[in-house]
Amino acid sequence: MIYRDIGKTGKKAGIIGLGSEHLDGKSYEQVKDVVDAALDHGINIFDVFMPGKEVRENISRALGSRRKDVLIQGHIGSTNIGQQYDISRDLPTVKRFFEEHLRICGGHIEFGMLFL
Repeated sequence: MIYRDIGKTGKKAGIIGLGSEHLDGKSYEQVKDVVDAALDHGINIFDVFMPGKEVRENISRALGSRRKDVLIQGHIGSTNIGQQYDISRDLPTVKRFFEEHLRICGGHIEFGMLFL
């Protein structure tokens, strides 16, 4: 894997990342298999835009103690109202989903992406 510096942070991201949309609705075992394969092949940046609590929890659980080795891109404005993915600009709604994402991901994410 080729890695690139992330500014002056001292962190590096692989040039290939894991887009994790396909993990939504999958069992924990399937999520763990994908996460393990990605990490085993040097992938260290994951894009997690899906707002569903279950998929976020499955990814976080699959990472376990390896969370420290992964850069997560979370999306601000991605919501899940009534089990339906949506984009919101309502600040209390956005804040609730983003704070839940932070909690599930161990208190932080490395990158935030605005959904416009």
